[in-house]
Amino acid sequence: MSDIVNVETSVHLVQSDPAAHRRRAAGRIVGVGLALVALTAVGLGFAGYAVSYAAEQTRTCEVTGLDARFDQPENRDLRVYTVGCGRLRIQDLPLRETPDADALYASLAVGQDFEVTTVGWDLPLLNRQATVLAAASL
Repeated sequence: MSDIVNVETSVHLVQSDPAAHRRRAAGRIVGVGLALVALTAVGLGFAGYAVSYAAEQTRTCEVTGLDARFDQPENRDLRVYTVGCGRLRIQDLPLRETPDADALYASLAVGQDFEVTTVGWDLPLLNRQATVLAAASL
């Protein structure tokens, strides 16, 4: 008789618990949600990368101001204010053959005209400016 009780008990244990099923389903939903968030973040990263390296232009600009801010030694913000080109940013672009950003910044002078090659767009709402690749004095 004890064998029959064990069989009934084991059959009872095999039946699914509705609460456990809901927990597993919730876990799957959370896992899929996290995967979607990760894929979205990667997609936005690639989109930001593409925006930063797109739209290469060569323009003539008059430099009206220079601004250098150093929060930390490795975190610098070099900006150029111009007539005709708006606000530009100077930074090292590791995947592009660009001159040293500090040397490029030092070569600019207020009041002079330069032929400037830039990449990217000026997106004020996102605090993004076109990045200077090269500048030649006119």
